[in-house]
Amino acid sequence: MMMVIRRPGLRRAGVIALAAATAAIGAVTLAGPAHADFFVGMFKTKAACERERPKYKSSWTTPRPCYYYTANPPASGSWGFSVDERY
Repeated sequence: MMMVIRRPGLRRAGVIALAAATAAIGAVTLAGPAHADFFVGMFKTKAACERERPKYKSSWTTPRPCYYYTANPPASGSWGFSVDERY
């Protein structure tokens, strides 16, 4: 018959090490810059797209030029633009 020796101290140490590792990964992730470019689209005309672009100009964002996007070339598409965020 085999005897099992339980050591609650080792279990507690493992939980503490896991919590410390998780906290370290979270700190590294959150310390990085919040940077996410995004797309603004679905305008029927280029003029409507151009009218919307100045609304996205700020000290932190820069709108790119308007482009015509189509999912399927024979189908009609829409106008849109990307916005770059600075960090």
